[in-house]
Amino acid sequence: MLGRERRSKALVLILSAAFFVCFSVYSVKATEIDSWYIGDSTRPVVSAVDVSSHQSGLTETNYQNLKLLGVKTIIVKAMEGSSYTNSYALTQMKYAANAGLNVALYQYAKYTTATEAETEANYLLTWLKENNVNTDILIFSDIEAEASEVSSVWSNLSAFQSVLSSGGYTNQGFYASKSSTYLSRYLSSLVAVGRQLMVKSTTFIKTVNY
Repeated sequence: MLGRERRSKALVLILSAAFFVCFSVYSVKATEIDSWYIGDSTRPVVSAVDVSSHQSGLTETNYQNLKLLGVKTIIVKAMEGSSYTNSYALTQMKYAANAGLNVALYQYAKYTTATEAETEANYLLTWLKENNVNTDILIFSDIEAEASEVSSVWSNLSAFQSVLSSGGYTNQGFYASKSSTYLSRYLSSLVAVGRQLMVKSTTFIKTVNY
């Protein structure tokens, strides 16, 4: 147990040759919560944790402690849509890197058309270039928003990723909910596009102790 506690959604990544599978957990039953601490040897290994402005209070020591508990990657929320930027993102990236953790980013998508997707991608791309973010960094598109779950979601995602690729950021993946109407489409398209997928389950709630 660490000296400073913070609760956060955690992403449990199980690596395979083709893609990442990620479980972000919610409730088993309406009256029950299954929770555990990162590092609990009786539970699935937590290989990666995502953070946003909600975890802005984490110190560099907290990230070092996460590494000691077996976490390998921190996925930092960079922005949402085409108007919100996580003002703590650069600091969170720095702390994670200083702790010896891999650093990745995610963008919470709000687009519903290819044009909107391109606008959001350009917003992110501008931020990446302004802050000299390494082009090798892995960037996830978080397409869990209900509004983004439209029949053109795959072409919208492709439009988003094409803009990033044209800007030099070709290391990309995406989050999808296990309950997504289009999950099978995402899975069947993985090999063709060579992307990495995180499938988020809504089965449990996880309490993470930093």
